[in-house]
Amino acid sequence: MLNLPASGATLAGDSQRKSLSVAGPHGIPGVNSQAGDELPVRMAADQWELTTLGLKQRFQAVDLFLTDVLTHQGTPEFLSRNPLANAVVTRAARSLAGARPAIGSWTWMASSDLVIRENGDPVVLDHNFDCPAGLQRLSELSGRSDIHETVDLWLRSRLQFGWCSFEHQEDRLRVAVLDAGSFSPAYRENEYLATQLGGRLISNRDVVVRGDGVYAAHHRQLERLDLLIRRVEDAMLDPNCFRPDSLIGVPGLVRACREQQACVLNPPGTGMMSNRAVSGLIPEMVRHYLGEDPLLATAELAFCGDPATCGRVLENLRQYAVRTVDPLHPARPFFGSAATASEISDIQTRVQRDPQNFVARPLLSPLVAATDRLFNLRVFSGVSSRFSLLPMGVGRPAQPDGGATLAIINDPAAFLVMPNAG
Repeated sequence: MLNLPASGATLAGDSQRKSLSVAGPHGIPGVNSQAGDELPVRMAADQWELTTLGLKQRFQAVDLFLTDVLTHQGTPEFLSRNPLANAVVTRAARSLAGARPAIGSWTWMASSDLVIRENGDPVVLDHNFDCPAGLQRLSELSGRSDIHETVDLWLRSRLQFGWCSFEHQEDRLRVAVLDAGSFSPAYRENEYLATQLGGRLISNRDVVVRGDGVYAAHHRQLERLDLLIRRVEDAMLDPNCFRPDSLIGVPGLVRACREQQACVLNPPGTGMMSNRAVSGLIPEMVRHYLGEDPLLATAELAFCGDPATCGRVLENLRQYAVRTVDPLHPARPFFGSAATASEISDIQTRVQRDPQNFVARPLLSPLVAATDRLFNLRVFSGVSSRFSLLPMGVGRPAQPDGGATLAIINDPAAFLVMPNAG
């Protein structure tokens, strides 16, 4: 059980199992019902350390994998055995042949979604290496305590490598954040990132790609950029390489990255790691590239693109949650335990029509799902000169398969999660 004393909610290890003592209006431990009186949920120090080491291991493996399949055009054996993931990687590699990260790491910053089990152990659900969201929400949550500057300082530290990675005569690093536009739901988040990173928020209309680099309009002149923090997903980033109908991308940006004329973070190509068919292979990447067993457990995932797996899922829909393979473009998830006959018929039709677009996760047991001791956790980490995990995260109510709503930016049920001092 979780140990959640009234002085602050705590996820305890096996040596401390006590009953829930603080619960909020959403059934979330550690969130009081009175506005402004929220207490952070505390994870045991050993479980937070496991999360840190496990994510570091995963990021190392992802870096090696992306270099293998994009820079060197390799096809590791574990990838060739998975036709769904292989198709996603092959499409990306066709446009990004020879690409390499300008800063030495593909995984500059990403978010990771985990479900925290009843005993406090973390299980990985998803990663977002494309446009991780929720840092502003985390900053707001921490702003109610004496650690309100932690998120801002961590984010600024992500750019420290820039001073030694770029050579120019000026005394500042020229940074811009590429936004999808003011109508984007992530606009306020992107504005926050630009402020904390000391850059400007720009759209594709402000960007020009030339033979020697990427420029942005500034005071009616073009200024060469050292860093472009892109907040446009891979598929829409460059109409010359990915979706030709993109109205928010920058033509020629991928070519500039491939020719080392632009530093874009995260580099194009990392977006495929958000696809559940590819991210589901990260444990195999850890074994293949590092020769190690994964430290973090991964939530079981069934790919409906495999005919045998799809048949098993469709025959047992009451036991599964069905989601799209792309967490960045989610349809309304299906939860079999609470589905009506009409909803079951509808999901059967949708999956049979396009099975490769769907994955299924086993539902939590009714006993576990009914407790208030299970929640979803989003944490932020990345690699510049070394791996770093922001020492707090955003907790949210867990859905029947351990996932959570993706509307993290304005999620009123979100709460702060921090490790215990240990």
